This record gives sequence, C-alpha cells and structure tokens, in this order.
Amino acid sequence: MPDQVEKRNLRVFALLIGIDDYKYVTPKLAGCKNDVESMEVFLRDTFKHPSIECRTDKQATRQEILDTFKEHFTNNTKIQKGDAMVFYFSGHGSRVDSPKGWETPDGKIETICPYDQAPSSLNPSSRGPRMRPVSGIPDHEISVLLRELAEKKGNNIIAIFDSCHGGGMGRELGSRDPETVRSIETPSLFPEDLDRDAWHMGQDRDVKIQSPFGFSYPFMSSHVLLSACQPTEKAKERDLTYKRNGTKQNRMRRGVFTSNLVTSLYNACSQPDIQTTYATLMGNLSSSESQHPVCEGTNKNRYLFSTDGPDPLLTFKLKSTKSGWYEADAGWIHGVVEGTQETQPTEFTVLPSRGTLVAQNVGWNSCELVFKDGHPFHIPNNGTASMSIGRSLNVYLGSGVPNVPDIRNRFTIVTQSSKAHVVVRPDAHQKSLHFQIVDIRVPEHSRLLKASSSPRALVPNLDKIAYFNFHLHRENHYRPLHEFIKLSLVPLKKIPGGTLTPIYDDAVRMNDNVVTLTEPERSYGLSLESMEGTFFEGFYAYLYCFSPRDCAITSVYVPRTADTPLPAGHLGQPAKIGIVGFGPEGGNPIEFFLHKGCEDTIFFKLFVSSSYVDMKMVEQRIDRSQHQNKGMRRQPVTNTDVWDAWTFPITTRPS
Repeated sequence: MPDQVEKRNLRVFALLIGIDDYKYVTPKLAGCKNDVESMEVFLRDTFKHPSIECRTDKQATRQEILDTFKEHFTNNTKIQKGDAMVFYFSGHGSRVDSPKGWETPDGKIETICPYDQAPSSLNPSSRGPRMRPVSGIPDHEISVLLRELAEKKGNNIIAIFDSCHGGGMGRELGSRDPETVRSIETPSLFPEDLDRDAWHMGQDRDVKIQSPFGFSYPFMSSHVLLSACQPTEKAKERDLTYKRNGTKQNRMRRGVFTSNLVTSLYNACSQPDIQTTYATLMGNLSSSESQHPVCEGTNKNRYLFSTDGPDPLLTFKLKSTKSGWYEADAGWIHGVVEGTQETQPTEFTVLPSRGTLVAQNVGWNSCELVFKDGHPFHIPNNGTASMSIGRSLNVYLGSGVPNVPDIRNRFTIVTQSSKAHVVVRPDAHQKSLHFQIVDIRVPEHSRLLKASSSPRALVPNLDKIAYFNFHLHRENHYRPLHEFIKLSLVPLKKIPGGTLTPIYDDAVRMNDNVVTLTEPERSYGLSLESMEGTFFEGFYAYLYCFSPRDCAITSVYVPRTADTPLPAGHLGQPAKIGIVGFGPEGGNPIEFFLHKGCEDTIFFKLFVSSSYVDMKMVEQRIDRSQHQNKGMRRQPVTNTDVWDAWTFPITTRPS
C-alpha cells in the first residue's frame, strides 16, 4: 500500500469464501481462491485492523459456511452497530426448481454451491443406507441470515457474489480463449423442510415461505448486494491481470467481476476526499454484452463501508396521465418554476434513463412534466425524476482550476467573479481548491470551503453548494403570509427543578435583517406567532438551519404528522406557540457559539404551508466529524392551499 494513502480506521468484519476444487461438482474452477486472496489483500491494505475469516475448497462445506457465518457475524460480541460486515462468495451457483411450499414468482430458487454439494444419486456409503445429499445454500436462507444479522448488528452489510444462477456450462478450459462459467445445472435437491428452523426466526412452522425473487431484490434493507451478473447471465473467470493501487499484478486466473471490482475499490478508497456510493461504484464497473453486474438494496446509495450517504436528491415519483404527460408532487414550495421570458422552466432528469422533462402548469405542491423539446423517450412504470438545480449556481473558475468536461453542462460558468455565487481558486501551493461563497451577510472567513485539488472533488463540492444556495434563496415572491406569521428568538432561563422557561420580554423578533447576538452561550428557544387573518384554521411550519461554513442544512422543526397543524390566531387573539426549546412542541433548546472566537453567521429558513407537505428533501447532511463545531447546536435536556418562506440571518460576535 503506498505510504501516501492512509489506512481507514473503520471497523470491518469479513467472511470470504472461494471454491475451485469441488468434491463432486464439475467443471472445476481455477480463479476463486485467487479472488478471495485479492479481496483479503484489499481489505488489509485499506483498513487498519480488519477481522477476516477465509474458507476455501474443502474448508467451505455447507455446514462450515453456515456455522462460520453465525460465529463470525451473528454471534460475534465484538461487532457493534455501525461496523461494516462483508460476506463474499466466489464459486459455482445454480438455479433450480423451488421445493413444495416455497412461493417464488417463477417457481425457481437461486443457490450458491458449497464444496460438498452432491448430486441426488450419490450414495455416500457403499455399506449403509442412502443418505440425504448435501444441498446448495438457497437464496431464501441467505436472505434470512442477513436480515437476522441486520436486526442484531445493524445493516452496514455488503453481500458480494461472483457466481451465477442461470444454469448451463461454459467452454472447455483447453479452448483457445480459456474461459469458464461459474454455474452448474442441478436437479432440485431441496426438501421442503431444509433448514426450516433457521428461516422462521420464531414464526409458526406451518406458515408458507414467502421468498424474494433470488439474491437480488431492490426493496431489501438488510444489506447491499453486489453481484457478478443478472439472474439469466453467466459469471465468468479467465486469465487476467489487475491493478493494486495503480500497480499491475501478475497474470492469473480470476473472476472477471471480482477483478474489476477490486480494481475499482482500490481506486475509490485511495482518495479519502472523494466519497463513493455502491451505486456509483457499480455503475462505473466494466460490463460486457453477456455479463452485467448488479447493485441492489435500499442502501445502495450509501458510501462504501459506511452507514452514511449523500443527501437525498430532489427526487420525485412520476405518475403517467392519459394525456401523455407526467405529474409529480413537486411545486412552488419545492422551488419548481414555469418558464418565462426571463427564466427557463425547471428541468427534471429521469432516472436511470437520463432523459429530460420540463415543468408546466406548476401548482403550489404539484406540476405537470412534458418531454423537453418534444422528444419522447421510455420511462419505466413507477419511474422517478430528479429536479435539476445546478444551473441556478453561477460559478467563477480561477486560473489553475482543473478542467472537468461535465462542469459546463451542470452549472452556469461566469467570467466575472462579481457575478458569481461561488468563486473557485487553487491555493498558493496548488494542493487544494478553495470555494469562496459570495454572500455579504456572511463573514469572509466563514465563506470558505476547502477540498482536494483532484478534478473529481470539483463537481461534488459545487453540487453541495448549489443545493445549499438553491434552498437558502428560494421564496414566494408574493409573500402572502408575511403579515400574519412571525418568528421570535426567545432567551430561556432555568427555574427551580431544572425546567427552562421563556423570557418573552427579551425576545428578538426575527426579520430579513441580520440578528446579532453578543451572548451566544445562552440557551434559546424559537416561538411562532400567528395572527388572525391567515384565512385558514391551522398551518404547518418547517424550520431549517443553514451553515455556510460547511453547507449543512439541518432540520430544526418539522410537523410530527399530517394530523398535527399549528393553530392560527382566532377572535382577534394571536396564537403563540413555542416550537423549539419550550412548550408542547419544543424539545431541546438551542445554543449559539463562536467559531474560534470569531464572528460567525448562520441562517434560519422557515417554510409555512396551509396543507402538509413532505419537506425531508431540504436537509443536507454533512459528516461533522471532519469539521469544527458550527454556529448552532441543540442542547439536550381547508381553504385554498398557500405557502410562504422566510430567511433569518443570525450573527454571533464576541461581546
């Protein structure tokens, strides 16, 4: 491992299985033990103290695989929630008829083949009675083991299979271009009660077994699946070289998928400033006409070996209409706009086809979407589309910033820094990029973000800034509720018994001007006041904190449910509600504090609507372990629909 790449301090537990020399199954394989070795070397190169168990050839019997899984994972007292767990299998796979009582969509189950899997005609003892042959390990059993593991140890689990389940045989090893398929044809060897005790996890033994369709099913939340190929394709091995940290290794028999995967993992993990998701890793993996790698699971957008992931995209489900266009629950409150003479309509990128739709007939919480320029393309049932916001960010690129082809398609590049939302320049030593946010309300030292000088760092950081900028600055220009709803910052004091109570006489009415605090270490709450005249009986508030120093957007207050609106004023009396720090909604109070003793600024952003809206997409999570503490912390102890938004800057200064 090169000295400049520091090993990661993440805790990783792995069980690696590779079988070349099967006891009964043919053809023999030749690259699976090499695959295990390369995975083990990668884990030891990348992490400081990985805990790894390897089982190859005759060590990898059916019982040994199941027992080691339990010992090394499920019953391992050293594993804590959040630790990464890797289950890797390289060998033969198969797809067979499902036994009676196993309900699968096509009557088939997928299996991995242990070392001692035997044909049904085999009589292990020439003298004794015929014994039950050893079966493969079916997809349902592995799924149950992984779900049980997730319940006990957390769902930071990666299951990797370099095998296939389509049946059929590969070419002979002696052919001119030697290549072997990792799949065998077997009859259904599975008794209905095989391993039944392991599956049910306390359920009635008479219930029917509802098995997901094979190893790959997109709704699984227990683990992320990385697989060599689609269910009907062949996973192959051949003589290959692979790169370890940029250095080519000796040519040897390898699984095509594992060879590409290990190379990509080295590339991704050698750049600590760039975080890669499983979906991105697999999307960039090489494929062929006959072998397309698979990445499935609800957590596939997490970062590698982590429970963290990028912030949720502005992604919405598409609903087709008989008129030929689509609808989405995205409207003015989400920042969607129609095209005018001065502005372009909001665009949506359909996933995963990458085609573009544009918004029309925008309402407060919905819009119609039509094909851009009238060019139709295929959209799958239950498709989704991501709202494009990058073009709203004006970017000035200083001399020495690396050239990235995609950047001009995603953002608006300006030639004058005075017209930019963010200025990008390399530092004096050309070792890192500086991203300077242009906002006069923010102290100069708080506007600066730093990142690696790698070209790969440029777009992700601009994406983060664009997301922050988009939500911070969008508003309802008509301001229909500004006269009727007020937000106040209320100091709190502790009374006997430890309870915090508001001091309304010292409350600060917040508005578009900067609120300056010289006693930031006090505890504060936030109070909403709704005046009579809002022309609806109740309303919903969504409050977020924006930190320019790292572009984090943190939820401060959101409605508990759609059934819990806040009350409006009535009979000439305003309704005053403590939403943060005190009152029935309050929870934990807020403290502001100075960053390194210097002046600092954050923003509160308040959205209000007359009907409930899911606003979770506003948040932008940042790994705070990589940053200093930022400006604010939470201290433990129906008429016509309408919406509005307010932005409140708060600056803390030394007294």
